[in-house]
Amino acid sequence: MTPRATVTFHTSPDTKARLDKLAAFTRRSKSYLTNEAVERYLADEESFVTAVEEGLAQADAGQLIEHEAATRYLRSLGTNKPLPVPKPKRS
Repeated sequence: MTPRATVTFHTSPDTKARLDKLAAFTRRSKSYLTNEAVERYLADEESFVTAVEEGLAQADAGQLIEHEAATRYLRSLGTNKPLPVPKPKRS
């Protein structure tokens, strides 16, 4: 069996009621659902931190996208003719 650790946290009565309702509906334990939620949250946050670290390393190396180029690109998204992703330029 996989080793387990216990974590206790405080939440609002409304959140607990939602968890109770979901556990009953899915026939899963509250512990299972809470663990799934924490695992997903951690994966998302770790991915975000990795992306930030990569961006900071690129900035430290002088690989920057000019503000105007980034703005043009972002404004083109959702249009009939989105622009290609701008390439970083060395500063």
